[in-house]
Amino acid sequence: MADVFIASAPQDAARARGLAEALERLGFSAAGGAPNESDFPAIAENSRCVVALFSRDGAQAPWLAALAALARTDGGLICAALDPGAAPAAFAANPTIDLAARSRAGFKAGFE
Repeated sequence: MADVFIASAPQDAARARGLAEALERLGFSAAGGAPNESDFPAIAENSRCVVALFSRDGAQAPWLAALAALARTDGGLICAALDPGAAPAAFAANPTIDLAARSRAGFKAGFE
């Protein structure tokens, strides 16, 4: 099982792959996609963390919220927003990384 599982809507697969590649360059093993519901417990238990990529498309996928909730229960959830305000209300209290495409300078400044 990968260190990091990136859960995203099928429409966000390219952006999820880009994040996985960046994490792999940093030395993490990463996998992702839209898993079968029967795989949720194994993903949440065996991954160091689950990154839930919420977008306008992903917010409409009930399975993404279900996997994120399971990962949150196991203490391994990272919420990331590809679009502003895309995370479902149930995750409003979770810290969320803003990955919305804007300026690179603003994104970089968030890490300084």
